[in-house]
Amino acid sequence: AADTGGPGGPGGGPGAPGTPSPAATARVRSLASVADRVEPDEDPDGARSSRADTVGRDVLLAEDGVDATLLDGLEHHGILRPDADGRFEPEDVLVARTAASLARLGVEPRLLRSARASADREVGLLTQLVTPVARSRGPEAARRAEELSAELAALSGRLHALLVGAGLRQGLRR
Repeated sequence: AADTGGPGGPGGGPGAPGTPSPAATARVRSLASVADRVEPDEDPDGARSSRADTVGRDVLLAEDGVDATLLDGLEHHGILRPDADGRFEPEDVLVARTAASLARLGVEPRLLRSARASADREVGLLTQLVTPVARSRGPEAARRAEELSAELAALSGRLHALLVGAGLRQGLRR
């Protein structure tokens, strides 16, 4: 069993195995609220992702509808990419939750590869826009780069949702 919390012994308290850190929990809540709105948002909880915020496999398996077969498929097809220690980013909790919802509708992990490839291409494009801001001089450069990243990601997500919605409506009218 993977350790999903911070330092701590066995048991159900914060920091115990099976319990995500408070920062990881806050980050997932923040991401969920942003993902639900698909609108630009600052990080309201101030919970930026860090190494201490990563979660173990069992946190993902605790999500409704996420079983070992689904999680293995998501990893196998590159939808989820654990780090060298087998840990995941807090965003991966939401990815697994969304993939479980899609699986209930008949969408298998292998069919999500195109979504991953599309996201990777968008990351490449948006990184080209953010990198010059991040490399600029001045004490505000990192903050401006984070703000620009968040806004670009939210706008890109909104555009994607709108394009997919419009495409589906057009397809139904044919």
